[in-house]
Amino acid sequence: MSSPKPNPFRLQFGLSAILLLTTGVAIYLVLWPVEIEPVKKSLVDIENLENWGSLTGTKGAWRVDQQGHLIATKRDVDVYFKTEFPDIVQIELELEYDRELNMVFGLGVPKDQDAARDLPKLETWEDSLVFSQVNSFSILYESLQPPVNANGWKELSFLIVWDRVGKRVTIKDSKTDKVLAETSLQSPKTRRNKSNRVYQSNFSSGIYIESKNGDLSITKLMVTEYLSDGDGEGSKTPSKPN
Repeated sequence: MSSPKPNPFRLQFGLSAILLLTTGVAIYLVLWPVEIEPVKKSLVDIENLENWGSLTGTKGAWRVDQQGHLIATKRDVDVYFKTEFPDIVQIELELEYDRELNMVFGLGVPKDQDAARDLPKLETWEDSLVFSQVNSFSILYESLQPPVNANGWKELSFLIVWDRVGKRVTIKDSKTDKVLAETSLQSPKTRRNKSNRVYQSNFSSGIYIESKNGDLSITKLMVTEYLSDGDGEGSKTPSKPN
């Protein structure tokens, strides 16, 4: 009489008994629940351009590829995403570009291009990348020499903690964990534009992006509420630029 074929369900639930019969050693499995962290959802929807706007009416010059990257297809174009952020947010920003980086990444949404002048922002000055605002700036990279990815494009990544209530910003290099800048945010000022019109540089909550060369790709933009881990992260202050 042939022996019966093993039942896979019996094998799964009767493992200790089977091992006891075949090896003489009993093995007991202990299972316990594992807490799984929920997937983070960004407060900024990078994959749906319907929720974005543009100060210059150039939203059509941007597209989202199959990987969910936000890509500029023309020169001198902008987009913004306006939404109410929590008091403190953490921004994970990754970008890549082909030729020379020429862009603006603003913390807030200006009401017009005049107000964009005072917007707290990462921007390029020739071959340098700075964080600029009303009357001050901090140099993040004096001469950009970023790594090149497999596609031959240069790439940069940042971790930004934006304290909207305390009016402070900390910017780190995501790959090296180096603090690039930590600074207080200045209050908007009343100015006159080229047409001698008086305006107030007020900003709405959100994100503003400009691409001036037309080869900018935002490969990651994750904005979440910042919860401090209590380790004093971001406490270093960089030296002032000359």
